[in-house]
Amino acid sequence: GPACIPGLFLGYFLQPGGIWRGDYLVAPKEDFDRLAYGSLEAHIRIIRVPDVYRNGEEAPIFPMSEFRTLVRTRIGIVRGAKSTVSAGLGSALATSLEAIVNASRDVKEAYAPTAHQIGRRSLVHTALTLLVQSDPKWLAIAREMYYAATNLSDRLCAARLVVHHGDEVHRADVLQHFFDRWQSENLVVNQWFVMQATRPSVTCGSDVDALKTHSAFDWRNPNKVRSLISAFAGANPVAFHAPDGSGYQILGDAVKRLQSDNPQIAARMLAPLTRWRRYEHGQDAMRRELEAVAALDDLSQDVFEVVNRALRD
Repeated sequence: GPACIPGLFLGYFLQPGGIWRGDYLVAPKEDFDRLAYGSLEAHIRIIRVPDVYRNGEEAPIFPMSEFRTLVRTRIGIVRGAKSTVSAGLGSALATSLEAIVNASRDVKEAYAPTAHQIGRRSLVHTALTLLVQSDPKWLAIAREMYYAATNLSDRLCAARLVVHHGDEVHRADVLQHFFDRWQSENLVVNQWFVMQATRPSVTCGSDVDALKTHSAFDWRNPNKVRSLISAFAGANPVAFHAPDGSGYQILGDAVKRLQSDNPQIAARMLAPLTRWRRYEHGQDAMRRELEAVAALDDLSQDVFEVVNRALRD
């Protein structure tokens, strides 16, 4: 329409009780543009609108291609914008989200793996996540949920929130309690590694280095390697793209260590480094790690093919 402005579709505005009356939540694209150009005054507005219109040349509602490009090239900006949007949603929908979380605390129904309960837990997890991102006071509720949880789904969600957003003391308490409780369950311990490897902080790399010597970690176990190293490199862009290049070195060192004994795993792990051309910052450091791998005397054929294709293309 003539009065339209381009924006990013964020979701649906729900009335109390989860009722949708046709309103949408959007963020003007110009706010992201200001962030992209480094404006210190930029912030992301979240607007409630009654109508949205599809761009005729693209499938998604609102032009998302610019945002995809931004994700690939300006990690710090995108992370800040994402956090701002999540915090804004949590603040704008605080009343409804709080009602969802508080209602769940009154539920005394015994755990059952039913579709109804799974859906309800998922809604509560999303609500609490947005509230924590908008106001740290909700971390107390997350800790309460963690210790009171009667199922692993609730416990994992609450632990992840405390680990990713809490202070060092509470983070350490929850991690130790979680490991003590589940150390005999390998699949659950894998999730313990993942939640630490994906903590969105540039200091996470030092945690990953320390966990490589943990008694529960085993370089010979592909699932443990994926849960720590691959999760860090593939699902934690903030730490992986740390300005000092330490994240790239963690992945490069892991590939060098694994490429002789498990060349297929090592070759697949390299994927985050092979995308080095997509990023505005860190290209040189990523390329150096690839070149260091390529220079190994005993380089396996699997890794050789991946590295040389990445350097050549």
